Order: sequence, then C-alpha cells, then structure tokens
Amino acid sequence: MNKKKDKIFREDVLKLIEEMSGCDAQDAEAKGWDAACDALYEAVRKLK
Repeated sequence: MNKKKDKIFREDVLKLIEEMSGCDAQDAEAKGWDAACDALYEAVRKLK
C-alpha cells in the first residue's frame, strides 16, 4: 500500500461525516447514529 496515495484532506473527511449523518429520524437508533456522527465530526475537527 502506498501511503502517499492514501492521504485525504480533513475537509473531505468532515464532508463525508456530514453526508452520513443527519437522518433526523426520531427512533433511538437514528438519534444514536446522529450522536455518533456528531462526536466523530468534532474529534476529526479538533485533530492537530
């Protein structure tokens, strides 16, 4: 595996997370999914 080809920009990762979240359903599983996506988004955003 060539790591140089595997690099991805933080903005691209954040966009992917945004696209995966936001289902806005009311059941517990959907709310959990959105909460997990929010937590992941914040963790990636804060990376140095």
